[in-house]
Amino acid sequence: MKWTLFGILTVSAGILLSGCNLFNATGGAKPSSGNADALILEGQISYRNEKYKEAAGYFKKALRADSTKSEAWFGLAKSVLYVNDVNPLTLISHVNISKNEIPFMRADKETVIQFYEGMKAAVFPLRELIRRDSITQNGSKRLSDQKIKTDHFSASYAVIEVSYSLLRFRYRNLNSNAFLWLHPNTKELEIFLDSLKHNPEYQKELAESLKDLAGDIVNLKGIVIPMVTDYVNANFTDSLEASLIHQNIEEMLNENIDDLGTAIDQYIEEHLNTPAIPAGKEEKTGEV
Repeated sequence: MKWTLFGILTVSAGILLSGCNLFNATGGAKPSSGNADALILEGQISYRNEKYKEAAGYFKKALRADSTKSEAWFGLAKSVLYVNDVNPLTLISHVNISKNEIPFMRADKETVIQFYEGMKAAVFPLRELIRRDSITQNGSKRLSDQKIKTDHFSASYAVIEVSYSLLRFRYRNLNSNAFLWLHPNTKELEIFLDSLKHNPEYQKELAESLKDLAGDIVNLKGIVIPMVTDYVNANFTDSLEASLIHQNIEEMLNENIDDLGTAIDQYIEEHLNTPAIPAGKEEKTGEV
């Protein structure tokens, strides 16, 4: 597996998520609670000044005043990442790892909690922004002003969705410290753990979280990653840059997400649909 290819998407996300060029704010007087544009402006100023919690508050107020404001949804997603001490550079360091590892599987408990909370906080406003943009685009109802459209942040969104799915699995299994590993030759899923074999509650959580991860991967393969390739195809037609990006994204999909999804499905079919749930391997030293 070549998870380092995931770094290509992560770099794109880093540029978008950390850059302030989108937020070119100036202003002075405090806005009223019903003036969405003024509230967005204040949120942009706070974000630029690294007052992320304050920025998130302004964006939430703006959305209460007018939920069609795409800049508020996007600004909220960016702000809550930083509120949870997650920035693109640290995200890259955790995702862009050696080829036989799966991101976040070896992360310590504090890191898992920190990044999970950040990804969870950011993913929901982005999902809502995408939902609104899609409905508006097909003409059925105007739910977004479309100042920021889905294709503007598709790479960022793909990174956050993939990270959120993997982190959610780890977060739900912190008690047993269970993590996943794919054998580099057979592509079979192996589960390493501290204590699971004799704990029915941990067994149940492993089974449920593994099935949820399988469902997440279906969504990633069918919707999220193709969203990025569609954007590349539409905006970098016939260019060398487009060809390289498209090739790497396809490789990421085929060699990483697809392999992991297939291995999880096989594991579920062979083990979790039987009365006894095997523990995989019991980890004693914390090392594979």
